[in-house]
Amino acid sequence: MKINVGSQNVTKVNAVMDTVKLYPDIYTNPEVVGVDVSLEEFGHPKSLEAIVEGAVLRAKAALQDSSYSFGIESGLFFCTALSFWFYGDTSLCHF
Repeated sequence: MKINVGSQNVTKVNAVMDTVKLYPDIYTNPEVVGVDVSLEEFGHPKSLEAIVEGAVLRAKAALQDSSYSFGIESGLFFCTALSFWFYGDTSLCHF
């Protein structure tokens, strides 16, 4: 089963591999491959919405000749309740 990751970043590819290994009933004999996806340059995301949008775009762009694809995006978002900026990662899987 081929699983594409919307990045060639080794850390992201290894994270997906480690994750799918936890679910052998779903991801049988996984072959995880990093894919160079071309995204419109939008800079470093600075909202939770932009982080999720980046993950969705990466996953959609990586879904080529594969059973599944993952998009992983990181960025900053502001928590008004705490008046504090947080750094966060979001991943999304497209089936």
